[in-house]
Amino acid sequence: MNEFTFDPDEQLWIGYRQFSFLHWEDEEDGEEGCDHDHDHSHDHSHDHSHDHSHDHSHDHDQGACGHDYDHSHDCGHDHDHGDGEDVSEEELQSFGIYRVDIQAPEEGPHADQTRAFENFQKQEEAICDSVLEVVRRYYMDQIRPGIPDSPSIDTVDELGDLVQFQGLVVRDQSCDGEAALGFFFAVAWDDERHLGLVTHAGKPLDIGTWEMAFIGPREEPEPWVVKTFGSQVVEKIARLDDLN
Repeated sequence: MNEFTFDPDEQLWIGYRQFSFLHWEDEEDGEEGCDHDHDHSHDHSHDHSHDHSHDHSHDHDQGACGHDYDHSHDCGHDHDHGDGEDVSEEELQSFGIYRVDIQAPEEGPHADQTRAFENFQKQEEAICDSVLEVVRRYYMDQIRPGIPDSPSIDTVDELGDLVQFQGLVVRDQSCDGEAALGFFFAVAWDDERHLGLVTHAGKPLDIGTWEMAFIGPREEPEPWVVKTFGSQVVEKIARLDDLN
């Protein structure tokens, strides 16, 4: 994981990579498409503030898995990518390059975290398609019924007008030798809380506001997830162990 750099302020490892299967091309850019050719006409710019210092107290009465996180990082800062010019995260995202956070101490990622990220890269298309299908079904089942005149989304290719990927989090929770992964999205239907979900080995564990990607899953996940994907979701959540 040489492409990652430890950030002492945030106490995590940060990197950037291309996410071809989670990126929709803006039509006005006129560039080839990253497998999804849609117009992101919504302005999804927002502040993903997350300081990943936290207390692994496992008090399951508070929030997700009892972790007390203060999300105060501003993902809108500029980065020097070796050519002497600062490039903003917004510019990087226009090219399908998104941030990856690894919730690990300065000593380095746990083997389970490395394994999870490597497995994601090996099965990237299938995992991304699965994540987008979860988002689509969640929107159709839980979001669309409460919003008058909201569009029906029948395939993941139609999600481009409603969601925009923001980043991946390699979580500090693991079971069966592999860490969980968090995905977070800006969404058109909620421009403050947006959307986050956490998965393990390509299977969804929980979904909710964008913080879910960083602090989920909850001990009792979103009921829709259990109803849709079965009781094994709760069983797997119970087996997750903290790595840090």
